Amino acid sequence: MSKKIITIGLIICLICLNLILLATLCTRQKELQQYSSNLEIMEDSLRHHILRFDNLLSNYLIMTEFQSMKIDRDLILYNTDGQIQELGKLVCQGPKLIFKYSKLNCDVCVDEQIILLKEFTEIIGSENVIIISDYDNPRELTQFVRMNQLDNEVLNLHDQEIIPFDKSLPYYFILSRHLTLQQLFIPLSGSRYLTKNYFNLILRSYFND
Repeated sequence: MSKKIITIGLIICLICLNLILLATLCTRQKELQQYSSNLEIMEDSLRHHILRFDNLLSNYLIMTEFQSMKIDRDLILYNTDGQIQELGKLVCQGPKLIFKYSKLNCDVCVDEQIILLKEFTEIIGSENVIIISDYDNPRELTQFVRMNQLDNEVLNLHDQEIIPFDKSLPYYFILSRHLTLQQLFIPLSGSRYLTKNYFNLILRSYFND
């Protein structure tokens, strides 16, 4: 009888140990799954930061290459009425901040910059800001102006280019009577602070009367 009780006790102990071991294994498995999930999140975040760094470096190299490049005086611009605007006359009353984008650019990226630019325009005045794009006809340009409720001048390049990457990236620069790309800046999507820092530099250098 005593041996039977001892055997039953041992069996019960083994069952309990197995249950404890199983519970421990389940807990460890959940911890490993959570760790694996966290690791994937960290890897995604790292890839995201690497990509942004690559984009930032690429933008910097482009800005360095084309900084102070001469703009073609014969460049033809059109206003929302389809009338020709001469490039040299745009700067008769001082330098202008130019935002250039293409209809091929990411809509979200352009919208983000338009929001920031409108805020900055309230500080330096709409007469000091010009937006240039490359729509196929005046109607598209007018629609863009109306949708974004823009007060500053908006001009059309059609299929012309100011610089070789015109169709690839939106960018800012200061247009002065020298007709060169001064203070060329390529914004990074999602990094509003970079654009705002650029605006602060422009404000101090050109529009802080």
